[in-house]
Amino acid sequence: MLGRSGLRPQQAVPGRPVPAPVTPRARGRGRSLVARVLGFAEAEGRYKKQPSRLVRRAYQQYAAKTSNFPESLLSPGAGQSTWSGSASERRVFADGFWENFTKQLSAEVVETEPAGKAVDRLYSLVQQLPGVKVSRAHKGGSYGRGTMVAGNFDVDLLIFVLELDGRALTLEDWLNDPRVGNELRRRVREALQARAPEWKAQISETGHYRYAMRLTLGEMEVKVDLLLLPDVAKGPNNWVRRQHDVLVKSVYGNPGGVRHSVLRGRADSWAFTEFVRGQDPNVRLAARALKAWRDGLDAGAVPNCGIGSVALEVLVLAAHQELQSQGPKGSDRVYQVRLFVEALRLLVAAVEGGRVVTVDAGDWGPPHSILRHRHCWVSEEGEDPVKIIHPIDPTCNVAHQRRDKPTAKWQAVAVEAKALLAEFEDGTLRDVLAMLTPAILLQRSLVQDVRERMLGPRAPGGDFMNDILFGL
Repeated sequence: MLGRSGLRPQQAVPGRPVPAPVTPRARGRGRSLVARVLGFAEAEGRYKKQPSRLVRRAYQQYAAKTSNFPESLLSPGAGQSTWSGSASERRVFADGFWENFTKQLSAEVVETEPAGKAVDRLYSLVQQLPGVKVSRAHKGGSYGRGTMVAGNFDVDLLIFVLELDGRALTLEDWLNDPRVGNELRRRVREALQARAPEWKAQISETGHYRYAMRLTLGEMEVKVDLLLLPDVAKGPNNWVRRQHDVLVKSVYGNPGGVRHSVLRGRADSWAFTEFVRGQDPNVRLAARALKAWRDGLDAGAVPNCGIGSVALEVLVLAAHQELQSQGPKGSDRVYQVRLFVEALRLLVAAVEGGRVVTVDAGDWGPPHSILRHRHCWVSEEGEDPVKIIHPIDPTCNVAHQRRDKPTAKWQAVAVEAKALLAEFEDGTLRDVLAMLTPAILLQRSLVQDVRERMLGPRAPGGDFMNDILFGL
């Protein structure tokens, strides 16, 4: 039976090794994380049930994950397998890493379907605004790129605007006249207050989010960043490519005379989605694993670590390009672990060795060396200490410390990365999973919270599986 945390009690299984005991430190941290999330769920209350089709699908996905958590599918001896061993032992290690960690991170229908419906409704509302002509919308961020971690993601909704009160807007209008963006956001907020007052809208006039509205939508409390952005392509054919070409013309054409622009980068973010979506699917899976590891640090060893998701995605993209020159990738599961390990190494090299992490984006990137834009990675405090450069926009260092964000604890995170790398090099699979325990517990707790929000509380002594599969 599943407990409220979504975890199964550890039990002996005939023919399989007894799981190693949980250390007091890990147990205490796990209880703290579970209590924090479940306490939030209690405070917020439960939510209405969705149609039975969605409920059944949600439960089937959830049960498929939790039935093997934490070690029930490890074959005899798998927990003692090592990443540094033979090719066959490495495959056993990679299978166990997948079953007990990476597999758990895929978002379930209980999250993705409500999120998609909520942002579709939001786009429909913006389309109906008088005096505002929009051309298209894009679901961006980790949701759009397919790198989101189950239980812990939001959605970027990018809406591209052509006209305001009959005036065709140019990129220069947006860049030089802040009243354009302010007026658009004001109208959207007023429309939300009138038509969907239950949606919480926040507008920031300063900092990185001055181009965005932060929203919380619907009963599932979907977190959305709504961005109103310029459409500079102005036409239906090959829109993403033409939008990209217009926006980067000055960036690629005059490397020494251009600076980073948040608005320009946001308006071109669809190109980054296309680039990431075109990569080996294992890249996205490894990016989820790296983000989940970061989330575990954020809630435990390195509180509020401040490391952004895009920086981690770029590290995995760079790891992919590093590994492509090192021969055959092996099986998918082996390659996912290789990507994860290489990304950790690149993180340490960027923090402690001063390496500039770059990715060749091919046709989506600049035709010259990204290093020609190095002057863009300097602030009033000097050159950025950690440099992880955006593949599409070389003026953007995604590791740059923004004033509106918590201070990134790169040094502390690098220390944790080295400790985890040491377990991959010298430890067993069980040792690696023990290092990832905070991430696993946090992620499972968050998914359990989402599931309970949709399905409601389980009746004491009730058979939840029978209720879902046969009682609807």
